Amino acid sequence: MRKWLKIRFVLLRVVDDVVLDIGEGDCGSWSSLSKDGDGNSGRLVGFLGDSSLGLLNPHDKPLRTTIKFEGDVLYKVVGEEGSDNLKQAGPKEGLGLGSSAVSYLYLYKSCVNQCISSGCIGEKCFPQCNSSSDGGSVHNPWYTQEPLYLKWKQSDCLSNCRYYCMIDRERERQSLGLEPVKYHGKWPFTRVLGLQEPVSVALSILNLLMHFSGWLSFYILLQYKLPLKQDGTYYEYTNLWHIYGFLSLNSWFWSAVFHSRDIDLTEKLDYSSAVAILGYSLIVSIMRSFRVRDEAARVMVAAPLLAFIATHTMYLNNYKMDYGWNMQVCVVMAVAQLLIWAIWAGVSHHPSRWKLWFVVIAGGLAMLLEIYDFPPYEGFVDAHALWHASTIPLTYLWWSFIKDDAVYRTADLTKKDHAIDSIVPVDSNGATGFLFMGFGCRCEIL
Repeated sequence: MRKWLKIRFVLLRVVDDVVLDIGEGDCGSWSSLSKDGDGNSGRLVGFLGDSSLGLLNPHDKPLRTTIKFEGDVLYKVVGEEGSDNLKQAGPKEGLGLGSSAVSYLYLYKSCVNQCISSGCIGEKCFPQCNSSSDGGSVHNPWYTQEPLYLKWKQSDCLSNCRYYCMIDRERERQSLGLEPVKYHGKWPFTRVLGLQEPVSVALSILNLLMHFSGWLSFYILLQYKLPLKQDGTYYEYTNLWHIYGFLSLNSWFWSAVFHSRDIDLTEKLDYSSAVAILGYSLIVSIMRSFRVRDEAARVMVAAPLLAFIATHTMYLNNYKMDYGWNMQVCVVMAVAQLLIWAIWAGVSHHPSRWKLWFVVIAGGLAMLLEIYDFPPYEGFVDAHALWHASTIPLTYLWWSFIKDDAVYRTADLTKKDHAIDSIVPVDSNGATGFLFMGFGCRCEIL
């Protein structure tokens, strides 16, 4: 009985009977792989539609290649019609055809499965592989299992097997002059002191410290340097920025934790906290730019956005961790608030609007690092780490703008209070008070 599998078009580059690379091109149509009844041979039929990949069929000719395999492992490749440049490749264990149709995936998966079963990769063995995934012995009762803080401290069997199998595969690819590839959707990083992405961890901590320093100086400014009313500060957005500071600290804390140990829990906490601060920043940008000061109006503005943020977070945590959709949501929220701040800086007469423009322009450029991805240099610094680095000086400038805004608004409001105190009523009917009330309700963008 024939079995037909849909796969992408694959072309092997063979030099001197050695398989050097496996390329994957966009096909004019889906290719088909048919297995004979015995499952020991098949025929791959494809059509190469992209010669820019440097593959061996630049004329868009149909390519037919007979393959022999055992199970899912490709064993021999023999060039046929339309593939004059292909030579017969000798047996190459581990080259396979799967959903991604690349050899490293099968070598990697085989290595991980063998490691989990045996607990070793070559001469390197992991005692955790003799325990269950939750850190306790497979046959021991629950009360003999290690406490949570010890489980967190040590890497489990699966993460160790994945890491060292990844390292072995990348060494092989590097020796063949091939570029790094992603494993489980992530680039291969080099561990340092058990930290999976040490540079991103360090930069996340620096961002956290910058936000704490900015928030603390903001608090000191309001409480000890600027004039106060009997019921609090003159600055109308004090509480909004305090919440912003807390959410920023929370976001960078979980970012540091996630980059140090990538597990399901830390990933969800990192993504959820990032969505929370992005969504809240959008709310703050709307309230400050449009001078929404009434509590009822603030609730009306924030409620739909908070509902969307909560729904999106629950979707990621409880239904599907959709990285593509989450990236789109985050980019839309980030771009929206950048545009709001940029337009407001252009139409207002704020004395520190140049700081706002700089943060908006530089922040927009830095956001490209989140969109344009590239492998980590020397296994340490990738595009995401560079984005972490770029936000450190921007954080300092951003909190500087927030403090300037507090000084500016406080000075303006205290002047108005002094003006009110200096007004002498014209008559007992309060005509002057009525005129001043009308003056105070004028439309202004400050």
